[in-house]
Amino acid sequence: MRIGDWHNLPEAVPLHAIARKVMGSKKFHQKGRFTDLSREWAALVGEPVAQKTRIRSFKDGRLVIEVASPSLMHELSGFMRESLLQALQETRAGRDIAEMRFRLSDNPRRKGM
Repeated sequence: MRIGDWHNLPEAVPLHAIARKVMGSKKFHQKGRFTDLSREWAALVGEPVAQKTRIRSFKDGRLVIEVASPSLMHELSGFMRESLLQALQETRAGRDIAEMRFRLSDNPRRKGM
């Protein structure tokens, strides 16, 4: 390209358009959603349980909660799953949850999460 041949330059794109596209991507959307879900989860189960659990994933309507101990996992998945699922579904952050699963943490350092 020669100097002064500005007719063939690519069209300029406003910075806000690029930022909107990046922030609207699934990765950023899911990360923000985890924040809201984590907040709702902590409010629902209380701080002692929230400290021993964390949201592992949320995809295709399936929420996976990682749990630090087998006894807590048994209590949450066996006795409280349906009521927790229903309570989360009633929140804005959890309205798309169709299924909730619990998974034991495979990291021994996460005993206190």
